[in-house]
Amino acid sequence: MTSLAQAVRIQIGNEVETTYAAFRASRERARLFEQVYLAKGRELREIAEFNYNSGTTSILDLLEVNRTYRELQFAYSQALAAYLTGLHQLNSVVGLDVAK
Repeated sequence: MTSLAQAVRIQIGNEVETTYAAFRASRERARLFEQVYLAKGRELREIAEFNYNSGTTSILDLLEVNRTYRELQFAYSQALAAYLTGLHQLNSVVGLDVAK
């Protein structure tokens, strides 16, 4: 094997490893949003709504919780987009549909 072929092989291997590591990190971040952060955000929003309806907190407190929850949903959308982008990049580098 020529040194050029060996260098290309090493480069491809490194690219696959790097792309796979980025994909795994983005997948884990999306999973955390789905299983932890969004559930906790919904719970906090429900508590704030209950407290507002029972008269123990102000409308400003409720609006703040709702704003924070919307930011959390937006961050989840970004994490999901990063995951899907990483999946597409991994498919491109490997040359296969790795999701199947």
